Amino acid sequence: MSSKRAPEGNPDDLFAAMERMFREMVEQMGVDIPPNFTFGFTLNQREGESPEVRPFGDRPPAAPGETPARRPRIEVLETPDEVRVIAEVPGARRGDLRLQAQDRTLHLRAPRGDEGEYAEEVRLPAPVDPRSARATCRHGVLEVRIRKRAAPRKAK
Repeated sequence: MSSKRAPEGNPDDLFAAMERMFREMVEQMGVDIPPNFTFGFTLNQREGESPEVRPFGDRPPAAPGETPARRPRIEVLETPDEVRVIAEVPGARRGDLRLQAQDRTLHLRAPRGDEGEYAEEVRLPAPVDPRSARATCRHGVLEVRIRKRAAPRKAK
Protein backbone atom coordinates (compact mmCIF):
# COMPACT_ATOMS: atom_id res chain seq x y z
CA MET A 1 0.00 0.00 0.00
CA SER A 2 1.35 3.41 -0.87
CA SER A 3 2.03 5.94 1.84
CA LYS A 4 -0.06 9.02 1.06
CA ARG A 5 -0.29 12.03 3.30
CA ALA A 6 -3.45 14.06 3.61
CA PRO A 7 -3.12 17.71 2.58
CA GLU A 8 -2.66 20.17 5.39
CA GLY A 9 -4.82 23.23 5.97
CA ASN A 10 -8.34 23.42 4.59
CA PRO A 11 -10.68 20.90 6.34
CA ASP A 12 -12.58 20.37 3.06
CA ASP A 13 -9.33 19.21 1.45
CA LEU A 14 -8.70 16.84 4.38
CA PHE A 15 -12.15 15.28 4.14
CA ALA A 16 -11.87 14.95 0.35
CA ALA A 17 -8.52 13.16 0.81
CA MET A 18 -10.06 10.83 3.44
CA GLU A 19 -12.92 10.05 1.06
CA ARG A 20 -10.46 9.21 -1.76
CA MET A 21 -8.42 6.96 0.55
CA PHE A 22 -11.56 5.19 1.75
CA ARG A 23 -12.78 4.58 -1.82
CA GLU A 24 -9.34 3.24 -2.81
CA MET A 25 -9.33 0.90 0.20
CA VAL A 26 -12.82 -0.39 -0.60
CA GLU A 27 -11.84 -0.89 -4.25
CA GLN A 28 -8.75 -2.89 -3.22
CA MET A 29 -10.93 -5.10 -1.00
CA GLY A 30 -13.29 -5.77 -3.91
CA VAL A 31 -16.34 -4.64 -1.94
CA ASP A 32 -19.25 -2.98 -3.72
CA ILE A 33 -20.53 -0.11 -1.56
CA PRO A 34 -23.30 2.11 -2.93
CA PRO A 35 -22.33 5.79 -3.27
CA ASN A 36 -24.69 6.97 -0.50
CA PHE A 37 -23.98 4.14 1.95
CA THR A 38 -24.16 5.00 5.66
CA PHE A 39 -23.06 2.78 8.55
CA GLY A 40 -21.81 3.29 12.08
CA PHE A 41 -22.11 2.26 15.73
CA THR A 42 -23.28 3.88 18.92
CA LEU A 43 -22.14 2.71 22.33
CA ASN A 44 -24.37 2.98 25.40
CA GLN A 45 -23.57 1.83 28.91
CA ARG A 46 -25.89 1.96 31.87
CA GLU A 47 -24.43 1.96 35.35
CA GLY A 48 -23.63 -1.57 36.49
CA GLU A 49 -24.29 -3.15 33.05
CA SER A 50 -22.17 -4.26 30.13
CA PRO A 51 -21.80 -1.81 27.25
CA GLU A 52 -24.33 -2.13 24.44
CA VAL A 53 -23.07 -1.62 20.90
CA ARG A 54 -25.89 -0.68 18.51
CA PRO A 55 -25.27 -0.47 14.74
CA PHE A 56 -27.02 2.14 12.62
CA GLY A 57 -27.12 2.87 8.92
CA ASP A 58 -27.85 0.93 5.76
CA ARG A 59 -28.44 -2.80 5.87
CA PRO A 60 -27.41 -4.83 2.85
CA PRO A 61 -30.34 -5.47 0.47
CA ALA A 62 -31.99 -8.87 0.90
CA ALA A 63 -32.14 -9.32 -2.89
CA PRO A 64 -30.30 -7.76 -5.85
CA GLY A 65 -31.88 -4.45 -6.86
CA GLU A 66 -33.81 -4.13 -3.59
CA THR A 67 -33.53 -0.83 -1.71
CA PRO A 68 -31.86 -1.46 1.66
CA ALA A 69 -33.56 -0.73 4.95
CA ARG A 70 -31.73 1.68 7.24
CA ARG A 71 -31.29 1.30 10.97
CA PRO A 72 -31.90 4.69 12.53
CA ARG A 73 -29.44 6.04 15.08
CA ILE A 74 -31.10 5.30 18.42
CA GLU A 75 -30.59 6.22 22.04
CA VAL A 76 -32.50 4.52 24.86
CA LEU A 77 -32.87 6.42 28.14
CA GLU A 78 -34.38 5.10 31.35
CA THR A 79 -35.87 6.97 34.29
CA PRO A 80 -37.46 5.40 37.38
CA ASP A 81 -40.92 5.66 35.74
CA GLU A 82 -40.44 5.40 31.98
CA VAL A 83 -38.28 4.39 29.03
CA ARG A 84 -37.53 6.96 26.30
CA VAL A 85 -36.40 5.94 22.84
CA ILE A 86 -34.98 8.68 20.63
CA ALA A 87 -34.39 7.82 16.96
CA GLU A 88 -33.03 9.89 14.08
CA VAL A 89 -35.42 9.37 11.14
CA PRO A 90 -34.83 12.25 8.71
CA GLY A 91 -37.43 12.36 5.95
CA ALA A 92 -39.98 10.26 7.87
CA ARG A 93 -43.36 11.80 8.66
CA ARG A 94 -45.18 11.11 11.91
CA GLY A 95 -48.26 9.82 10.09
CA ASP A 96 -46.16 7.19 8.28
CA LEU A 97 -44.43 5.82 11.39
CA ARG A 98 -45.37 2.32 12.51
CA LEU A 99 -44.50 1.63 16.14
CA GLN A 100 -45.31 -1.44 18.20
CA ALA A 101 -44.26 -1.87 21.82
CA GLN A 102 -44.25 -5.26 23.51
CA ASP A 103 -42.93 -6.01 27.00
CA ARG A 104 -39.20 -5.21 26.47
CA THR A 105 -39.18 -4.48 22.72
CA LEU A 106 -40.11 -1.55 20.47
CA HIS A 107 -40.52 -2.25 16.74
CA LEU A 108 -40.05 0.80 14.52
CA ARG A 109 -40.73 1.12 10.76
CA ALA A 110 -41.01 4.26 8.65
CA PRO A 111 -40.77 4.89 4.90
CA ARG A 112 -37.94 7.09 3.64
CA GLY A 113 -39.55 8.15 0.37
CA ASP A 114 -37.71 6.69 -2.63
CA GLU A 115 -34.82 5.59 -0.42
CA GLY A 116 -36.46 2.55 1.24
CA GLU A 117 -37.40 2.57 4.90
CA TYR A 118 -36.14 2.79 8.43
CA ALA A 119 -36.54 -0.46 10.35
CA GLU A 120 -35.33 -1.51 13.77
CA GLU A 121 -36.23 -3.66 16.75
CA VAL A 122 -35.11 -1.91 19.94
CA ARG A 123 -34.43 -3.88 23.11
CA LEU A 124 -35.79 -1.95 26.10
CA PRO A 125 -34.08 -1.99 29.51
CA ALA A 126 -37.28 -2.77 31.45
CA PRO A 127 -40.76 -4.22 30.84
CA VAL A 128 -43.15 -1.49 29.65
CA ASP A 129 -46.89 -0.87 29.38
CA PRO A 130 -47.48 -0.72 25.58
CA ARG A 131 -50.80 1.14 26.04
CA SER A 132 -48.95 4.07 27.63
CA ALA A 133 -46.69 4.70 24.60
CA ARG A 134 -46.65 8.30 23.32
CA ALA A 135 -44.66 9.45 20.31
CA THR A 136 -43.64 12.78 18.83
CA CYS A 137 -41.69 13.35 15.62
CA ARG A 138 -40.19 16.77 14.94
CA HIS A 139 -37.51 17.72 12.44
CA GLY A 140 -36.58 14.08 11.81
CA VAL A 141 -36.23 13.15 15.48
CA LEU A 142 -38.66 10.58 16.85
CA GLU A 143 -39.17 10.40 20.61
CA VAL A 144 -41.19 7.56 22.12
CA ARG A 145 -42.02 7.61 25.83
CA ILE A 146 -43.37 4.43 27.42
CA ARG A 147 -44.22 3.99 31.09
CA LYS A 148 -42.61 1.06 32.84
CA ARG A 149 -44.89 -1.74 33.82
CA ALA A 150 -45.58 -1.81 37.54
CA ALA A 151 -43.74 -4.57 39.33
CA PRO A 152 -46.05 -7.28 40.66
CA ARG A 153 -46.82 -6.84 44.33
CA LYS A 154 -45.71 -9.63 46.64
CA ALA A 155 -48.44 -11.40 48.56
CA LYS A 156 -48.16 -11.14 52.33
